[in-house]
Amino acid sequence: MWEVLRSNVFLDAVVYSAVGLGAAVAASGADRVMFGTDHPFFPPLEGDGYGGEEGRWRSVGENVEAVRGVFGEGEQAGEVLGGNAVRILRLRLDA
Repeated sequence: MWEVLRSNVFLDAVVYSAVGLGAAVAASGADRVMFGTDHPFFPPLEGDGYGGEEGRWRSVGENVEAVRGVFGEGEQAGEVLGGNAVRILRLRLDA
């Protein structure tokens, strides 16, 4: 069953905790996890409309913190924060 998951399913990193994200990575592999947010479905509840610093959604910041909590600042963090999406969706960075 785990092989089916690892070869057919991609996960987003909308878990808001390093523990949950670590479990997702253990189940599927870091190369199959992509950064995500619940924006605009998880709006901030207070403040300036962004849940903190102006122009920043709390949900995005919490998710970045979870990614960095699992991977630190290394290459795998960069892959989860955008590199995997570029590769999987065959996006062009020079467009």
